[in-house]
Amino acid sequence: MAVSLSGVAALTGAELPAEERMAPRIYVDGPIVPLCRELAMHLRMEPVFCRGADGAVVTVDPVSAQEELMTPVRFVTYAEDGLVTFAKRNAAGDVRVVSLTENVARHILGSDVFRRTLRPLKAVNRVRLPVWANSEHTGVRLLSAGYDEGTATYTADLLPYRTDMDPDEARAFFLGFYEQFPFARPGDDPKQPLEKNRSFAVQMAAHFAVFCRLMLLGGLRPAFAIQANQR
Repeated sequence: MAVSLSGVAALTGAELPAEERMAPRIYVDGPIVPLCRELAMHLRMEPVFCRGADGAVVTVDPVSAQEELMTPVRFVTYAEDGLVTFAKRNAAGDVRVVSLTENVARHILGSDVFRRTLRPLKAVNRVRLPVWANSEHTGVRLLSAGYDEGTATYTADLLPYRTDMDPDEARAFFLGFYEQFPFARPGDDPKQPLEKNRSFAVQMAAHFAVFCRLMLLGGLRPAFAIQANQR
């Protein structure tokens, strides 16, 4: 059931858009398990996740890509801020709007039912990364900004880059970028072209191992050792 927020706005002095915002009403005077499940379902479209590493409930800022732990105190106002309206009924059936208590919020955040219903989060990406487009590994796609169900990752496009660059242009870009870098060269070929240099090839492999890390899941990842002059 949805309830208009105009009454709440009038009491708090908040401004609503031209069309009244409608928020689902959740009753908090019943069993805790249905409350956990229903609230989690409403939060599935919000940047609220169950982090896979430790099962903690976190939010992700879509602008900065920063994760923030959801605490009981924070959850009380987060869920109520335009997402849902909490209510209780008395013996006569009258309904009154209430806020969650910190204790109830603590029970919700610690509930397996609530955390299992939220979307899982394995990682936050700060750039669009490539992933396999199908289970046969015959195609590649770039993650879009936001949550991706297939990888259980959240992407914030903080460093937009061109996606229409052809291979020759991309090759020229990297050769130009590393042109002045003092890669080691064979003694008998001190002016060896960069594209034939082994150290440059290793550096490029390290680049793409990080960029393509979501395509390397399920197996051993390559490791790279860097040596440099001591003086």
